Amino acid sequence: MELLTSDILPLRTAHSTFNSTFNRLLIESKTLDIAVGYVSEKSIEHLIDHIHREGKPFCNLTIGMHYFDKFTYSQGSSKL
Repeated sequence: MELLTSDILPLRTAHSTFNSTFNRLLIESKTLDIAVGYVSEKSIEHLIDHIHREGKPFCNLTIGMHYFDKFTYSQGSSKL
């Protein structure tokens, strides 16, 4: 187990950041299952860019709260 922190100022620690660890593990993965409440356009774009560039991993993305709040146009039009 490893403590992961944010890299958003003013927090600066010697620990690994969530973002760097996620990206490192993403490269090593064959499949990826993600379950979240909400998702941003930037996070969807990050996954799409990585999958198009690397050809992997297979990604199963479950987004829960959009059932109630609906997707924004850019979230709904992403081709993941």
